[in-house]
Amino acid sequence: MRQIHDALGTPHRVILPGYETRVRDGSHLRATKRRMDVLRMINGEPLLGQALVVLDPQRQLIEDMYPDECGHTQETDPDRLIVDLQPGIGWYSDRSFCTSVFLQAIALARSWFVIRRHASFSHTEVGTLRIVSRCGAVRTQGTKADPMGGTRPTSQRKATTRVS
Repeated sequence: MRQIHDALGTPHRVILPGYETRVRDGSHLRATKRRMDVLRMINGEPLLGQALVVLDPQRQLIEDMYPDECGHTQETDPDRLIVDLQPGIGWYSDRSFCTSVFLQAIALARSWFVIRRHASFSHTEVGTLRIVSRCGAVRTQGTKADPMGGTRPTSQRKATTRVS
């Protein structure tokens, strides 16, 4: 679809000048009120499948979708995360994608990311926290992701934003 979009000369918005970006997110498919008789005694609605989606925000196109019929599958299943990583593309995701496997795969693909850090994500801070904005609300610091499963640590930069 991207080739057709570009061939038609459809304008696209620039998110970050000079860079291609993608947004990755997962969503559970909605449950239905119609239920099998054997499940009517259970209070919760059934957890249906899940879809992992890759959006090209410049063109507002869904580039890929990875459906899964099991609603208990995690968004962060490594096999589903690293399928479409390409060099130089920036990835925006929520904290559920902040895993050592995904961040290491992005580094190996020679890409970059902006992902909210999950509270359980293990990392080591390196160096001092530096103020990078005039008002002091944005600060950065080097970090290394703690390795998992024999992988080597990945160097990263953490940005902290203070919202008043």
